[in-house]
Amino acid sequence: MTEGLHSLRGIHRMGASERLRYLASLLTEATATGPSPSKAAPETMRECFVEMRERRPCLAIERNGVQAAVARCSSESLGAIAHVLADWTAPRAGRDARGPLSGVAFVAKNAFDVEGLPTYAGGPFDATIDPATANAAAIERLIGAGATLVATTHMDEYAYGFLGHNAHHGRVLNPRAPGCIAGGSSSGSAAAVAGGLVPLALGTDTNGSIRVPAALCGIFGMKPGFDAVSRKGLRPLAPSLDHVGLLAADLTLLEAAYRALTGDAFEERRPIVRASIGIAGGDFDNWCECGVLQEIGSAVPLVAAAPRVTLLGLAEAFAAASIITAVEAGQVHAVGLERHPDRFSAEVSVKLLAAAQVSQRDYERAKVVQARVRDEYLACFAKMDVLITPALPIFLPRAGARMVTLRGVELRVPDALSLFVRPFSLAGLPALIVPISTDQPRGVALQLVCAPGAEDRLWSVARLIALRTLNSEVPARIAPGAIGPGMQRLNFGGAAE
Repeated sequence: MTEGLHSLRGIHRMGASERLRYLASLLTEATATGPSPSKAAPETMRECFVEMRERRPCLAIERNGVQAAVARCSSESLGAIAHVLADWTAPRAGRDARGPLSGVAFVAKNAFDVEGLPTYAGGPFDATIDPATANAAAIERLIGAGATLVATTHMDEYAYGFLGHNAHHGRVLNPRAPGCIAGGSSSGSAAAVAGGLVPLALGTDTNGSIRVPAALCGIFGMKPGFDAVSRKGLRPLAPSLDHVGLLAADLTLLEAAYRALTGDAFEERRPIVRASIGIAGGDFDNWCECGVLQEIGSAVPLVAAAPRVTLLGLAEAFAAASIITAVEAGQVHAVGLERHPDRFSAEVSVKLLAAAQVSQRDYERAKVVQARVRDEYLACFAKMDVLITPALPIFLPRAGARMVTLRGVELRVPDALSLFVRPFSLAGLPALIVPISTDQPRGVALQLVCAPGAEDRLWSVARLIALRTLNSEVPARIAPGAIGPGMQRLNFGGAAE
């Protein structure tokens, strides 16, 4: 097996085609060799449990703030808004005056169809593109719960990026950290929430495109499990990895909107939830800046107290996600690139053309690794309810930064930003971002992950952490469980060791 992230050394110097060939070689090695037996002695670890004993905070949102949100979006200077929907009456106005999202204004990434508007998906504004004839399913869900769509947002070109910079529309600014990147590809959605234009935004996440900007802008973000939310009316990037999700300034609002998207009723009173937690170690320790880990440990003491599970194989997960994304994006845009090359920037064109050189065999190897990663995480969740990782391994980069040195390995900024989030899109698991600081974000945030069906526990742990980091009274306790068998060492390149 390759030796951790050192297997990615030098990829920043490779062209698009060479890079994909190299990543494919990592998958060839991973699928050929299989897992290596662990030589580590078995460990015995305490389990930690989180119990929520009181009702959640009430949903505090700006009611009847739609017109004010339209005005804010019309005068914004962040580069976040693509189109303002000043005529916010039907079919874009909230339909349920008693719904959980009644009076909530929201924006949607321009990858979603909005009736009457062309869906540019981060491409250039082109008058020859026909307007959508219906709203995307996710937009309809939020409208059905009472929310009102007031604008669409800019994004990285065709959702193929992490930096919030678009060759056709410019850079989206980070409203809470001037001079730093906003992240992408749901850059406009994140900036609109962080900048106070709206309390809620709809985005997409293929390899971290909700979670990266949420962490960088100091807001909450949720990527539901794969297929938990309909993608009807969404312009795809990589269909087997694309997820529909949300960004919000308030965790309770985020949960209410999530439940509207998934069809689960939002209740302010729910049964007491007891959740076991574990902290990701292994590559998540080895390839994270020490300062990031220290800041997390200081802000959230339960992270230091909870048991750790050693997770390896980030390089293979990174390679598999990259290959799948490239091949599927190339297929999605093949006809458009041939017929309308002027709609693609040089950077994105190079990526899409390079994908054509990836063999079907290499793509199939990537899918084998994808299935293995999912199986190994599900095995991990047989021993815990919620896995906690740093959202990002680095602090918030400056705008225009291209490279970062991470534990002696030089990486492109987009690669570093996506290291800890890609595996969970690859596995299709629910993942939620809780920022450590919302006032002056440095990109330090926690990523909480669970198995499909355990989302109630995920929300409970997220509320506990959010309340602690905001220095509020915490309606929960952490209790040690019985001594039990230690967490297994998990390796994305093979089965649990």
